[in-house]
Amino acid sequence: MIRCERVRTAAAVALCLGCAAVAVGINWQALAARELLVSQKGRAFQPNEVALARGDTLVILNDDGELLHHAFIRAERMNFDSGEQEPGTSVRIRFTQGGTFTVNCAIHPRMRLAVTVR
Repeated sequence: MIRCERVRTAAAVALCLGCAAVAVGINWQALAARELLVSQKGRAFQPNEVALARGDTLVILNDDGELLHHAFIRAERMNFDSGEQEPGTSVRIRFTQGGTFTVNCAIHPRMRLAVTVR
C-alpha cells in the first residue's frame, strides 16, 4: 500500500511540474539548445565544418587581428548577413531548420564554413 501511494505521489508531482512548465511557457527544446564557437582566424573559419542540432546557435568570433570579416548565408530556407565584423566582435546565428548550409565571408571569398543541422 505504501509503495503504491509513493508511485501515485511521484506521478502527481511529475504531472504538476509538466503542467507548470506549460503554464509558464518553458520551451524544453530551447533549454537543450547549445552554442558552438567558430573562430575567424588566418582568413579561415576554424573549424571549417560543424554539425548542429536544430535550435543550436553558432557563435562566429572575429579574432583575426586587424582584419574585417562579413559572415553571410544565402539559402532557400535561411538567409543571414552579419554586416562588417570588426576584430574582436562576434555574431550569433540560430539554426531552426535542418539541412546543409554554407557560411561565407563577403570580404574573403575563399572562407567557407560547412554547417550541417540535424
